[in-house]
Amino acid sequence: MKFFLTGGTGFVGINLAYHLAGLGDDVVIYANQPLLQQAEKMFGNCSGKVSWVCGDVLDKAHMESELLTSNADVFIHAAVITPGREREIKQFEQIFRVNTLGTINALEAAKNCGTARFIYVSSVAVYGTSSQEYDPVRETVPLKPSNVYEISKFASEHIALRYRELYNMDVRAIRLGDVFGAWEFDTGVRDTMSAPCQTLKAALERRHAILPKEGMTGWVYVKDVAASITALAKAAPGQLNHVVYNSSSVYRWSIAQWCDMLAKRYYGFTYEIGTPSEANIKFHALMDNGMFDVSRLREDTGFISQYGCREAFEDYTSWADSYPDLVRQ
Repeated sequence: MKFFLTGGTGFVGINLAYHLAGLGDDVVIYANQPLLQQAEKMFGNCSGKVSWVCGDVLDKAHMESELLTSNADVFIHAAVITPGREREIKQFEQIFRVNTLGTINALEAAKNCGTARFIYVSSVAVYGTSSQEYDPVRETVPLKPSNVYEISKFASEHIALRYRELYNMDVRAIRLGDVFGAWEFDTGVRDTMSAPCQTLKAALERRHAILPKEGMTGWVYVKDVAASITALAKAAPGQLNHVVYNSSSVYRWSIAQWCDMLAKRYYGFTYEIGTPSEANIKFHALMDNGMFDVSRLREDTGFISQYGCREAFEDYTSWADSYPDLVRQ
């Protein structure tokens, strides 16, 4: 199969492109940032071809032209700005334009090119505070977005589903959970790295980490996320009984557990749980998310997450030991 992927130079995109190419699929990455040389070298070992095209999701004509040239079977739209509060204050309009108008442009391109399927890479951010109020968090719980990222993902997801209804397009949305893992680095469009990434960086630098809480939730490893998006993208239309799916882990563990393992592997790394004002490790919220229910995805595609805490730790630290400079960025 052939895939057109926006936002493919970020950490989820790199893992997704690698997973698809490893299955023999061809991937055209459309992004305004070039591929890391290290990732490009890795892609060279795949049976499928990965190519990068420089482009902005706000340039609708260019995106449509490149999509048409790619002859893609599936359009996966993952381009997004994930801001912190400071960027939200300074760049509210730009964030909303990229995240939401960029999605409309992607949908228009897919519609005009007759692309067979459109996958919108959404986020559990659409749940807002519901993700902490419910456990498990099913796709049907109330959506309560509040900040610009949550609102833009909420709006974009609903716009995508409206395109499905208006234009009879095969559009699906997949809401990614608390994702972390290999190839997570500072791209300039994601202001807060995951807690596993931040603590791994501290461990590599033999620093003392102060957590504001234990951080107990269903942390999902990025390779599971890549496999889940692939499962949804490749499923036959008759298999899919829903239009919105959670993608998360069935394993619940804490960042304190993660730090215990880091301390055993990296001599000199220490940590403690302090107050939010003392903490040098940031979380997206003070309260932990509930477990995101993934039964829809499992029942319709057969996908089951493979990476618990230990499996993710071994894979992620092995990658980090090979690319320490990326982690330390």
